Amino acid sequence: MAALLNKVWEEEKVPSDWPKAFITTLYKIGTRDNPENYREIALINNINKILTSILHQRFTSWLERCQLLPEEQAGFRSERSTTEHIFILLSTIQIKNNLPGNAIYVISIDLKRAFDTVPHKKMWDKFFQLGVSSKFLRIARDMYDKATVKIKAGEEFTTEFNVSEGVLQGYKFSPVAFNDKDLLALLFADDTNIFGRTLIETQRLLLSLEEYFKSDGLKVNVEKSAILVCRTSRRIKNIAKKCLHG
Repeated sequence: MAALLNKVWEEEKVPSDWPKAFITTLYKIGTRDNPENYREIALINNINKILTSILHQRFTSWLERCQLLPEEQAGFRSERSTTEHIFILLSTIQIKNNLPGNAIYVISIDLKRAFDTVPHKKMWDKFFQLGVSSKFLRIARDMYDKATVKIKAGEEFTTEFNVSEGVLQGYKFSPVAFNDKDLLALLFADDTNIFGRTLIETQRLLLSLEEYFKSDGLKVNVEKSAILVCRTSRRIKNIAKKCLHG
């Protein structure tokens, strides 16, 4: 096994059978005739799973060592969880409510099929800009170029097709997103909470996020996203409602 994996590392080529995957679906909620109400589960080659685990370990160790991930990101990172984020969120609201101008605006964003719609070219460009090694990139790109899937429908499978976009399911490549040190935010993978300290700042953040999502080809799940206004007074001024929802 070690000799085989070392050969892949040296030649920077993955056997064509390794990146093949079978996908089955698990019903979540909502109407059963809507494909978006199902979660995909990918079954991949065990040897390829070992290879991607090794690449993942090297990749994440390098990211942490070079401090390339924002401190606010807790998703897919060792010894981090949503518990700290909940504590920070509650503490931020409580502290802000004790200060003059005590409202704080929490922009809660859920991205629509974030991992399934990542353009491969943009992903490779971002990795290159981060300074990821050429050898790592060539192996990862070869794996993605050869990746194919079949989807189980009832007792049968669809014909095999290539994967043209999105992060491959079952592969341990951690996402690198929202690497913006100027945002006051809490991040867990693709789920994001961003704080606006004033109404004007919140509007500016919304405009910046719109530009960012457009440039990266990301779409917001409007039904699962919201703006929470945290303040001691129960009422929200009409001007605030108009600015946030208009």
